Amino acid sequence: RDVAVTGVQTCALPISRWAYAYVNQAVLALQKSQDCLTANSLLEKAIKVDPTCVNAYLQMAQLHMLLQEWDPTKEMLEKAFKEARTQNDLQQVCALQETVKYQLEAMEKYQSTLKNEK
Repeated sequence: RDVAVTGVQTCALPISRWAYAYVNQAVLALQKSQDCLTANSLLEKAIKVDPTCVNAYLQMAQLHMLLQEWDPTKEMLEKAFKEARTQNDLQQVCALQETVKYQLEAMEKYQSTLKNEK
């Protein structure tokens, strides 16, 4: 596992003008240490390097979703949708939009159930 982490970090250094280098490092920061602040910073860099990088917006949306920040989640999904150019991009955006929709519905039902129990 440490070899994989070192590999991602090493490969990302010389190509810091490539958005996916930052996206990959952000995913690593989340998976390795649940470091949301670092992941957010890296994804912001990815978007700055390439404002058309759909994957950067999708990863940022997933980060906001993890933090239950729903308005920023929706904002990132809207940006991803605007930048989507391929069928695969559109499928990923739509899938995550559906995930958010069902997550919000589940949370509302859970909160409603808690209120009814009181």
